[in-house]
Amino acid sequence: MESSDTWKIRSARIGDLASILEVLNGEIRTSASNFHWEPRPLKELEQEFRSAEGCYPWLVAELDGLVGGFAKASAFRPKQAYDWTAEVTVYLAPNVQGKGVGRALYTSLLEQLKDLGFHLAIGAITQPNAASEGLHQALGFHLVGVLREVGWKMDAWHDVAYWAKQLSQGPADDRRLPSAPG
Repeated sequence: MESSDTWKIRSARIGDLASILEVLNGEIRTSASNFHWEPRPLKELEQEFRSAEGCYPWLVAELDGLVGGFAKASAFRPKQAYDWTAEVTVYLAPNVQGKGVGRALYTSLLEQLKDLGFHLAIGAITQPNAASEGLHQALGFHLVGVLREVGWKMDAWHDVAYWAKQLSQGPADDRRLPSAPG
């Protein structure tokens, strides 16, 4: 790293998962931005990470050896026609928010998804969340819909807004087509 205030964006490694989990579980415990009610166990996150390897990127922002946030992609839905669409998310430790780290993580994640042949990125944002909405809008996402009172957490119903960004034009990339049966 160039200086003590330069965040390095890099691919996540298995050794980063405890730090990622600390950031994620902080959000789970203190906000409605993630709909899990209970902190997630490390073993569960390890399974998710391993199943994403080779298809869906996970990135971390690191400063002086410490992980301050992460961004990741995952399957939008399990049906094969959705194989070119990824759901994206970014979480930052509280002391990292508002410093451009989320934008750097998301920009790198979106570039990697495009390079991998993905056509569309979708972000789901619990309402209200002006910072996340601003980030998505600044990166070229467009609001495509809101599900009203779709999640119950912290003694209240929450809306979720869906934002989408087209990553590529034209037909699907044959490299990502599902294998024919038989």
